[in-house]
Amino acid sequence: MILVRQPAADRQAAAVAVVPHVPRGSAAGLAGRIEVALALGRRHVVVDLGDLADPGVPLLAQLRRAAVRVRAQGGQLSVVCRHPAARRLLRLTLLSESLAVARTREEALRGCA
Repeated sequence: MILVRQPAADRQAAAVAVVPHVPRGSAAGLAGRIEVALALGRRHVVVDLGDLADPGVPLLAQLRRAAVRVRAQGGQLSVVCRHPAARRLLRLTLLSESLAVARTREEALRGCA
């Protein structure tokens, strides 16, 4: 399940939550959700991976494309990774240079100021 919602803390942010333990094919829906957020005028998009330890190649590729798309619109993509292995993977693949990595959603939303 992937949802888009507008956090009360920041009206210019859109949170895109990727609920863990979904089929890997669900990563494809991420691009559409980010497009919706951008169309709604959001410039800071937060993708919450929850406790997911291994996001997998399809999701990593979607995150890379999403970071480029959001940046092209003048925004920023943040990824919430509570699991240390997922954060390490984002660093090893250098994705952490294209998007902000946070441990909590609150931390990610603070970064949009």
